[in-house]
Amino acid sequence: MDTLNRLATLIAQRNQTETEVSDLVGHPLKPESLGAYVASQVFAIDPLEGTEHLPWTGRFREGSLAGKTVAVQWRLRWDGLLSLSEGTPAEYLLVLAGPEALLPPEKGDASAPWAIESVFLFHLPSLLASLRDLRRRIGPSAHIPRELWESARLLPEGEGAGRLTEEQKQALALFSQEETLLAC
Repeated sequence: MDTLNRLATLIAQRNQTETEVSDLVGHPLKPESLGAYVASQVFAIDPLEGTEHLPWTGRFREGSLAGKTVAVQWRLRWDGLLSLSEGTPAEYLLVLAGPEALLPPEKGDASAPWAIESVFLFHLPSLLASLRDLRRRIGPSAHIPRELWESARLLPEGEGAGRLTEEQKQALALFSQEETLLAC
């Protein structure tokens, strides 16, 4: 009975936390909506009107990509997969990713912390062209070769790391698993 009581308490705490987070960001608590909110704040992205039912899409407000459109995904585990569509109305794809998945969920730990350990920025038309050239499937759970991930890496210390400001790096660090564990 102690285990059941503890489980009920933890679920009640989670429900309360989810309600508070949803109220804070103004969206239901799902990785895609929370990732979109974090990305909009860290990367100065305004949502595009009329894209409510598509993957979250916005427009950069400032920096070298000001005016460019971007779709945002938050992958709770960096597993090499992306949900892609030829019809995504974006020039860029910003991916926030949790810890690297070393084993498939059915073979290892299926829990996925809500953390940001890596950030990638793909030029979407180039990514889709590369996948077509490699004869890779484009769609849900599309496997992206590691070299394409690495060439798009902004954090940590990727080829595009110089594109992040110190303020952006600090904001993203708030969501790292280590920072999340320290906050508990």
